[in-house]
Amino acid sequence: MEEQQLPIDITFSKLADWLVDRKRIAADWRKRLLPIRAKISATLPSLPKDLHPSFPTVSAEDIGYLEAKHILDVLTAARPEARTLFGRLSGIAGDWDTIVRAYEKDHLFLGESAQVMIQTVNYEIPYFKKQITKFQQQLADVERKESEYKRSAAAAAIKYQHACQELGIKGTNVKAELIATTNNLPCLFTEVEEVLCNKLMSQTVNCYQDFVSYAYKESDKCDAVVPSLRKLQDEHSSPVNGENMCGGVDESCLPASTMVPDMTTTSENVKFTNENSANIDWDIGVVADSEQPLQVEENVERPAGVGAEPVTASKDDSYSGSLQGGIDWDTRVVGDSDVVASGIQWDIDNNEQFDTGPSEIQWDISIEDTTDLAGVSPSIALEGDVGELEQKPAIISSKFLESEFRNSLLDDLLEIKAFLALRVEEIKREETSSLQNQVQVISPQHLQQYGYDSFEVMSAEVLRAIGLLTDKKTRDIIMVATSQRFLKRLEESLLQKQQQESKLLENLKELGQKQLELRNMLSATWPKQEAALRRIRGIKDLCEKTISTLYEGRHINIIGEINSVLGQN
Repeated sequence: MEEQQLPIDITFSKLADWLVDRKRIAADWRKRLLPIRAKISATLPSLPKDLHPSFPTVSAEDIGYLEAKHILDVLTAARPEARTLFGRLSGIAGDWDTIVRAYEKDHLFLGESAQVMIQTVNYEIPYFKKQITKFQQQLADVERKESEYKRSAAAAAIKYQHACQELGIKGTNVKAELIATTNNLPCLFTEVEEVLCNKLMSQTVNCYQDFVSYAYKESDKCDAVVPSLRKLQDEHSSPVNGENMCGGVDESCLPASTMVPDMTTTSENVKFTNENSANIDWDIGVVADSEQPLQVEENVERPAGVGAEPVTASKDDSYSGSLQGGIDWDTRVVGDSDVVASGIQWDIDNNEQFDTGPSEIQWDISIEDTTDLAGVSPSIALEGDVGELEQKPAIISSKFLESEFRNSLLDDLLEIKAFLALRVEEIKREETSSLQNQVQVISPQHLQQYGYDSFEVMSAEVLRAIGLLTDKKTRDIIMVATSQRFLKRLEESLLQKQQQESKLLENLKELGQKQLELRNMLSATWPKQEAALRRIRGIKDLCEKTISTLYEGRHINIIGEINSVLGQN
């Protein structure tokens, strides 16, 4: 009696062998399952798909004893009239009833259930878990990269905007805006010149010059003090021939294509005709004397650019004779100086062509019809040149564009800065303050007026001037105006920063697409794992109940890894 109450523990991986050893199923149960599987494969296509939501997605490999029994129950409930006179099911329901009865014969479903449990617990469920873990890890990586790309894109946008702000452009059309910044150079140069030539800076230069003159007592030393800065101040105070140091657009340096030509000459002003030259009245008068050279004057109205000097020829001009080559012009030289030119008989027939003899002269002079130029707009004619000019900075004439000139000014300012810093430090230190006071007393009157406060103010003004000369924005604009290579390199640098943000945003779109795909795959894998767990749980319960009936109601426990998978103790 006590033995009947003890539970029977069966390892799920040994369940099929345990049943075969105890003669509960046939040893060739796998062979007997083959006709049943073939029957399922043949019957499944005729199964009505609209009777249950799971029918459209079911496959022959997924159908076992429990699934076949479920299909039979659905068919029986949907078509209760499908029975014969003897109460047996007919039609599609009868086929599935045959399949269920074949499973139940000799408990073949127990062997298949044991096989399904091993396959699902050892392979399918671990695979689903591994896939889910991989998808979750990939999703975490995608989310991390997405946050990094967002930060990088925002940083790239801020960096690009900051670079554009430093150059004073908006960043919409980089090259055009960079070229447009060169228009501010005259104003920048004016500001720099005003600072370098104001009253305080002039006073600073005079102070330094007086100090050097007092210290060295040599005129050449005094003349060598900050020469570039003093020259600039002299030119600013008394400009020569109205020269502007800050510069401006030099029209003389512009290309010739920017000068609009005079298009007022039309076909009415210059008349070109294709009529016979014999119809032209040249109105040529010839007056000759035996002792005077032959004078031939042309009174014909000439087009612009044609010379109007009279042509002179001598009677003995051998060059003229050789040129004519024996052509008989049928002209006679009249010796009487009183002969009127209109009385000369040229013997030229207006209706006939010239017969020039063996050395026939070819007057193949083609004059192109230029009347179409009258209607051409100057803006259209210069469209190509102006288009190229807009892509280049305007040519500005200023000494501040010369790096040598700016460097010399900067050297002078740094020299004054060092002098002022030294004076301030000497006055401020206690060790040298008494000595400086003594030197101040014996120094000339014009040097005694400068004290600690004066040197501080001068030093601040010098630092301001140095800042204007060394400002990065100003230097970049100058390089844009003077170097096409620098302009191209700067444009490429800005465009690269702009494209960096675009690339990061494109990567964000790709990450979003990948994230959506991973979520879809994760959503598709979760139901498969849950379905496998439900199937294993149902098979386990079925096996335990069936075996319990075979052993007179003893409690059956299927143990092993299956309980860990199902979350049971």
